[in-house]
Amino acid sequence: MAGLISIRIAAPDDAPHITPLLEELGYVSTLREVKDRLEHASSDPQQAVFVAEAPDIAGWIQVVRVLTIENGFCCEIRGLVVARTRRHLGIGRKLVEESERWAMARRCGRIRVRTNIVRSGAQAFYANLGYSVSKTQRVFDKLLR
Repeated sequence: MAGLISIRIAAPDDAPHITPLLEELGYVSTLREVKDRLEHASSDPQQAVFVAEAPDIAGWIQVVRVLTIENGFCCEIRGLVVARTRRHLGIGRKLVEESERWAMARRCGRIRVRTNIVRSGAQAFYANLGYSVSKTQRVFDKLLR
């Protein structure tokens, strides 16, 4: 199966396929919101969204190049979803590998991913790809009105 997977840059017209994948992780967004986000991402050279076609869209990943004063530039995987019915077929691996190539092309010597502590499957997936835990932290949010 891994050989039949193609990876390409996502387009705003992919929103109808990406929106239900978001819901698989518990993130509910409207089709318009996802299309708007894809339009924004596609116009920002500091980020990329890739989709995996096998042959239909079976997953997506977002990678962002970020600058911090303390560490300089690095890249972060901000989201990765593979359809539940298509997992364990190499799709996630191919998406991560494409993100790593994208990061290296932008002179990022490190790529980071954050995953919710309750997502043990995601933690095992990343560990299997050579990622290691570098720290544990809490995330604080504040809604701005």
